[in-house]
Amino acid sequence: MTNVGELRESSLAMGAHELTRRFHQDGYLFFRRLVDPELVWSVRRDIAHALAPLGWLAPDSDPVDAEPGDLIRREGDANWWDGYTAIQSLESFHRLAHDPALLAPVRVLAGDDVLVHPRKIARVTYPGSAFPTPPHQDYPLIQGGADVFTLWMPFGDCSQELGSLRLVEGSHRDGLREPVLAEGVGGVGVVVPEDETRWRTADFECGDAVIFLSLTIHCAPANASDRVRLSGDYRYQSVHEPVVEGSLGPHGWPAIPGWDTLAAEWSSRAWIETPSPRLVEIRPVDGSLEAPASRFAAV
Repeated sequence: MTNVGELRESSLAMGAHELTRRFHQDGYLFFRRLVDPELVWSVRRDIAHALAPLGWLAPDSDPVDAEPGDLIRREGDANWWDGYTAIQSLESFHRLAHDPALLAPVRVLAGDDVLVHPRKIARVTYPGSAFPTPPHQDYPLIQGGADVFTLWMPFGDCSQELGSLRLVEGSHRDGLREPVLAEGVGGVGVVVPEDETRWRTADFECGDAVIFLSLTIHCAPANASDRVRLSGDYRYQSVHEPVVEGSLGPHGWPAIPGWDTLAAEWSSRAWIETPSPRLVEIRPVDGSLEAPASRFAAV
C-alpha cells in the first residue's frame, strides 16, 4: 500500500448541499476538530484509567500516555475481555456518540430522525501486535440498510505511525465486494488490487473524525509506534432504515455482559435506547450476500 494520499478535509460551513455532493463522490467526509478536543480527551482519560488497574498499561506510568504493559492484548483473545468490559461500562464512551457536534454531519446525510447504534466499538491496538484491521466494507458486518454511516475517531492524536484509518476514496460506488476471510480485527476483508491509487489517510489530531458509508473500503494498519492506539467506531443511520438486532446490543456480547450490567451505574440509559427500529434478520456473510441500494452509491 504505497502512495497513500491525504484525506480531503470538509467543514460544516460548506453547507448541506456541498457536503452531500462530496459524500456521494468520495464516500466519506473528514473533519478537523469536529468535536471539542477536551471532551474527547476526557473519554481517553476514562478509558486509560479503566484499563490501568487491570494491567493493560505500563505500571508507574501516566495511564493517559497509553504506554503498553508487558502483555500484548488482541481483540477476541482470552486476556481481552476484562478490559473491554471495563470500557463498555463507561458512560462517557457511549455518551460521546450523541454529542451534537458529531450528530451534525450525520443529520446532513441521514436526516433529522437519527438512530445511533447502541453497539459502539472501542479499539485498543497494541504496538507489536501485528494485528491490523484488514481492508473491508462494513456492510457485511453491519447489514440492515446500506446507508449506515461509521464515524471513526481517535481518542487523542493519532499519527499514521500509530495506525490512523485509511480508506479507498470513491470505492462505495464500486458496489459490494465479495467478502473473504482475512487476518486481523473482524476476520473479514475484501481483495484490493496492489496498484490501487485511491487510498487516503491523515495524521489525526484530537477532535478530528471521519465519517464514511458502509460500502466504503477502509482499513487500519498495524500500530508501528511505542504507544497503544485508542479509537472508537460509532455508527448511525436514519430511524426509517432497517437494522439488525445485533446492532442494538453491546459489542462483544455474550463474551461481555448485557446492558443491564454494563449500564447499572450510569446516570442515564439514553445512550443505548433507540426509537422503535425496523428490525431485519442478519444474513450469512458469503458470496451470496447482496447489499440494498444506497442513495449515495449511484454512479
